[in-house]
Amino acid sequence: MGSRMMHYTIGQVLAQRYGFSARFLLGAIAPDVQKNMAVAKDASHFIDRDERGFGEINLQRFINQYQAQWNDEFVQGYYCHLIADEVWLQGPINQQARQWSFGSPEREQYIDQHYQDFHSFNAILRDQYQLTPPTFAFAKDYPIQEIAPQFLPALVADLRDDFNDRRRPLQVLAEAQIERYLQQASAVYVQTLAH
Repeated sequence: MGSRMMHYTIGQVLAQRYGFSARFLLGAIAPDVQKNMAVAKDASHFIDRDERGFGEINLQRFINQYQAQWNDEFVQGYYCHLIADEVWLQGPINQQARQWSFGSPEREQYIDQHYQDFHSFNAILRDQYQLTPPTFAFAKDYPIQEIAPQFLPALVADLRDDFNDRRRPLQVLAEAQIERYLQQASAVYVQTLAH
């Protein structure tokens, strides 16, 4: 799935285009707080897994569960994140990883290189989109039950640290792939605004 910086980039582009608030931006990175909570991402990302262990995001389950809170920009940003991750899971970057079984040395090497490239993309996206580290005012409560809001400051601190990454030679990902991913994820989210 996309990195924190990729989600932040998508959120920033959409916030600038549609006038979304910082609450939307926080929602756009919030599902990844599961790492700070030290739990699997299945709950926070609404993942349903098949018999091989591969997952897809159940967007309809999220919509059904949070339809009453849809006007909350945090909920909209959260949904944007889920859409972007589903675009990632269904896209060519993830399909490359799916050619190998879980635990295989080839898959593990690819995934490791993939995550190493995320650090380079943090620098690439920061510079290309002229991003600055976020500053958020945190509320005591958020409507998403799958996350623990007290961990959101730690997630934001991790994102702020991502701004210190330096560009390195890419190993398995390409700039054009990531740019297509960002554009596609944004476009899919924008389609939901029309409904």
